[in-house]
Amino acid sequence: MVWRAALLIALAGAVHGCARQSQRDPYVAKVGRSYLTQGEVSRSIGTGSEATAERQDFINSWITTELLYQEAVQRGLEDDDAVRMRIENSRKRIVIDALLEEVVYNDDTTGVTESDIAEMYKVKGDAFQLQEDVVQLSFARFSDRDGANAFRSRLLRGTTWTDAIAAVHGDSAAAAELLQVSTHEYFSKSTLYPEEVWKLARTLGREEVSFVVRTGVGYYVMITHSLKRRGEIPDLDYVWNEIRDRMLIRKRQERYNRLLTNLRAKFPVTMYTERTDTSVAIVE
Repeated sequence: MVWRAALLIALAGAVHGCARQSQRDPYVAKVGRSYLTQGEVSRSIGTGSEATAERQDFINSWITTELLYQEAVQRGLEDDDAVRMRIENSRKRIVIDALLEEVVYNDDTTGVTESDIAEMYKVKGDAFQLQEDVVQLSFARFSDRDGANAFRSRLLRGTTWTDAIAAVHGDSAAAAELLQVSTHEYFSKSTLYPEEVWKLARTLGREEVSFVVRTGVGYYVMITHSLKRRGEIPDLDYVWNEIRDRMLIRKRQERYNRLLTNLRAKFPVTMYTERTDTSVAIVE
């Protein structure tokens, strides 16, 4: 129910703002004396043609919200004490979120460096031990065996993976047979399909070019770049985002704690705890 109250606050503010605006900004919907202008829609979802469905959903949602809001106001619910309290609580949460976004989250893009991530991996890499086997793999899937064989032959002659893929794209007939390409990506058994591709990937030597694998969805040629078993420490690239996220969370928590410490020094805080015999005032 809280999120509904917050939504009503936000939309109601926009609605009544629109009602007071000059009609030089044409409106796209009207409920009673409230207007939704073209400008409001554009600022909310953009103006691209691809946003047509989203635009209509936004307008429909605005109309529904405004109908419910106007009915609630007509019934006097806007002046209900319990509703006022919920509105005030929602308002505070929205303002607090804006403060935390400004003070705690805004530094995320610069808060963690590449060297920070590499150092954490070096010191605490064992904390990221794999729970399943993981391979780093490049593969190309073709609709035709001949296309797959031709691609494999290029690799065996020493053509790099990138150049071999570029050569396929440069040949319209070969490009039509190329269904999928994956380059230096990580897979586990649950993310690599079909199963025969996973089985072969785990048996290849490092940087070994596979034979052409026939599957129910096409013909695969692959190179396994690395294989890590369950219980081993994964490659840094594999856990890069996880390490970064952990460090960001830790830095956010540090900024949040500093913010509270500074605010306690800035604003007097008095707390009363009731006991059975007396009330004691605790001043921090």
